[in-house]
Amino acid sequence: MGVNITGPKIYFKINIGSLEIPFTETMLCMWIVMAIIIAVCLFLAHNLQKVPKGKQVLAEKIVSMLYGMVEETMGKHNLKYAPYIGTLFAFSIFGSLSSLITLRPYTGNLSVTLTMALMTFFMVQTVSIRTNGVGGWLKGFAEPVPFLVPLNVISEVANPISMSFRHFGNIAAGTVITSLIYSALAGLS
Repeated sequence: MGVNITGPKIYFKINIGSLEIPFTETMLCMWIVMAIIIAVCLFLAHNLQKVPKGKQVLAEKIVSMLYGMVEETMGKHNLKYAPYIGTLFAFSIFGSLSSLITLRPYTGNLSVTLTMALMTFFMVQTVSIRTNGVGGWLKGFAEPVPFLVPLNVISEVANPISMSFRHFGNIAAGTVITSLIYSALAGLS
């Protein structure tokens, strides 16, 4: 049958001094999906009126649902993070579904999901330090009882790693299964 499941293709390499940066299929698909997301946003936000109608109703519904979700899960005081969460969600969902338009899903690349998880992890830690101060942030690791500090630190560090591997694993497995099904169907025909 000849099933060949490899990583993303390298189209070319960019040389910057002694550094060689590959331009991969993942990068190309990300740029295409980002262009689609930007085009959809520009289309929905074009020619806004005080009294919404048509596509503006859809755009306002999406935004109000996002803000409602953030308010329900994170509280009203964290509504300022709704644009980040919406961007992360759109980037993730469009990236995962990009295989429907024959693109390789870039969320099936561990470096993409790990980057998203680490960005969010560092943002959460920074906000926690700003809100509670360094002492309050460190004290949070000793709750509910001080002897749990090592477990709380491990749990905090393991969270972005776990999230990125889960997202990557789901999409990568889907890609492998789809490749196997396509190969089996080609063999049957």
